[in-house]
Amino acid sequence: MLQKTTAVERYLLERITDGTLVPRQRIPSQQQLMDRCTCSRTTVVRALKNLARSGHISSRKGSGAFVRPGPYGSEIKSLVIIGENRENSPMFPFSEMLFSLDTGDLPVRWISNNFALGNASDYFQPGQAIIWLLPSENQVLLMRYLRQKGFPQLLINRSYEDFDYICTEVRESLEEGLTWLLQESGPELAFLSKLPGSRSPYLNERIIAFYEVCLELGAILSPKAIFKQDYTNLADCFENIGRKLFAEPNFPRSIFVMSYELAVPTVLCAARYGLALEKDYTLLIFDIAPELIGQKGIAMMRQPLHFFRQSIEKWLQIADTPDRPRFAARRKTDLVY
Repeated sequence: MLQKTTAVERYLLERITDGTLVPRQRIPSQQQLMDRCTCSRTTVVRALKNLARSGHISSRKGSGAFVRPGPYGSEIKSLVIIGENRENSPMFPFSEMLFSLDTGDLPVRWISNNFALGNASDYFQPGQAIIWLLPSENQVLLMRYLRQKGFPQLLINRSYEDFDYICTEVRESLEEGLTWLLQESGPELAFLSKLPGSRSPYLNERIIAFYEVCLELGAILSPKAIFKQDYTNLADCFENIGRKLFAEPNFPRSIFVMSYELAVPTVLCAARYGLALEKDYTLLIFDIAPELIGQKGIAMMRQPLHFFRQSIEKWLQIADTPDRPRFAARRKTDLVY
């Protein structure tokens, strides 16, 4: 009987190892295994229990048994966070949020994007779950490789292909923020944003949603008041903005800054023309500019980090669940003024 049990185990292990059965895939039914291995149900049940103990498969009542994720199937034993900003500081709110995660007994290690790319075949081991912190598009190839190896992966504030993700709900956020801005300072609107790129692909979605919401709200957006550029030379860019925007007597009093790094330069540029927040114009920023917190005449669209934290903790509880649907979570920003 024990030889028969071993034969069933070997039958399944060979198919897991050679890729015939991939992570999260349902294994053959007990009846199919009985027929293929010419054995009794008792033998099959014993073999499945052994494989569950070794971490190769897991069972769900009413759904069958599945290959566990990982090169050889294993439960989550550690968490790897891949990202560039690894400082536990308010200047990097998403990083700060990850430092306060409740991961239970799971050990956590942070690694850089370059380290992950250069050591993919050696560093990643069965039992690791991976969180990508604000990943760029050029990291998708590595994500695909790790998915083929069975590693559960979660993307933070980015959404690529069919990977699990947690993101800001952009359109609802912009609708709330722009409604406030236009009510405060009128329908004429100026817009400052960096250009989308490989490191900021999220700007595509935000800019498209911005224009759609402007049309719906009846905003007046002149081409002369749109400043979408790379801002490589910040001083030259804001000298141009000063001449074309703040030097004009009837410049738009509602100003929206899509890239929070441009918020302080915008305020300083306006000040050079004798213009003050609240008195002369109102500012809306996507995200938080820490230096401007508490200023009057300004609102900030704060990322819902408590929601991200709670969603990550939920994901960790189900990350290695076989045959589960894609984990996708979105919520709008919190408008702070």
